Amino acid sequence: MVLLRVSGLRVGFPSPHGFIPVVGPLDLTIAPGERVALVGESGSGKTLTALTIAGLERMVGARRTAGTITLGDTELTRLDGRGWRRVRGRRIGFVFQDPLSSLNPLLTVGEQIVEALLAHQRMARREALARAEELLASVGIDRPAERLRQYPFEFSGGMRQRVMLAIAIANHPQLLIADEPTTALDVTVQAGIIRLIQRLSDQLGIALMIITHDLGLVAHIAQRVVVMYAGELVEDAPVGEFYRRQLHPYPELLLGSVPRLDTPRRTLPRSIPGSPPQAGSYPSGCRFHPRCPLAEEECRQRSPGWTEISGRRFRCLVRERELARRTTPGEEFPAG
Repeated sequence: MVLLRVSGLRVGFPSPHGFIPVVGPLDLTIAPGERVALVGESGSGKTLTALTIAGLERMVGARRTAGTITLGDTELTRLDGRGWRRVRGRRIGFVFQDPLSSLNPLLTVGEQIVEALLAHQRMARREALARAEELLASVGIDRPAERLRQYPFEFSGGMRQRVMLAIAIANHPQLLIADEPTTALDVTVQAGIIRLIQRLSDQLGIALMIITHDLGLVAHIAQRVVVMYAGELVEDAPVGEFYRRQLHPYPELLLGSVPRLDTPRRTLPRSIPGSPPQAGSYPSGCRFHPRCPLAEEECRQRSPGWTEISGRRFRCLVRERELARRTTPGEEFPAG
């Protein structure tokens, strides 16, 4: 079954010098209750993809130019403003990077949770307040009745993120999108937030799309990893298989650049040569070829399509040929 299906998505920014394409073409699916991590370097288009799925791309001045987004049996890209407002908060919950700027500083935390409830459910205000108290307790905030009367500035960064989670799950959405939910938090606080998101996803049966560049975090929370580079997806694999072996050179180099505890003290991790291309100035052919140690002439001229093997997929012409040579008839995956 598929809960979310994104097909042929293209998003960019209008400018005085013409339209600047940033994301796409992009295809993605998420199953009900599945936890998917969207990873990649800063500027790869992860946040813009997430905002577009929630119909919020215009909030940052972007525009979707092609593609469809379907949630269950609803094609979201056909909705008008009122239709999107019924979906956001009700069927899609969203946790932004910075909870302080996402929460209204002039309203108490309780008022903001109640507002989210009353926007989508018919209930008395007293009932909504009781539900808000339950939600704060469910995300691990002590003395919830007292905390409801406090303002966002009275909460720590980790507590504000918990409040954002309470608002995001208030109406029991089908999909929760968490955009860098542990940014600027202490390591111990990050671990608590990740455990909380995972618990809520499991208990409520909510599908999760978590956006991050922290590959260590991905291993703890995701069931599937989707890697993004220069506005397009390059690899999609179950998390265990992904960490065992990367089939696209970019995630292979990305993981190779992460410091490890099992290497000699004086050994520095490898860095990825070059820099990501500027949005709207993507190279022809494979967008990773200027930085790729495997690049061949064909990579500069032809954009790779998806190669699917053993329940995972990737986009690389060189690796596609390698696997074709090494895979014997009847073998699902090449040895070694």
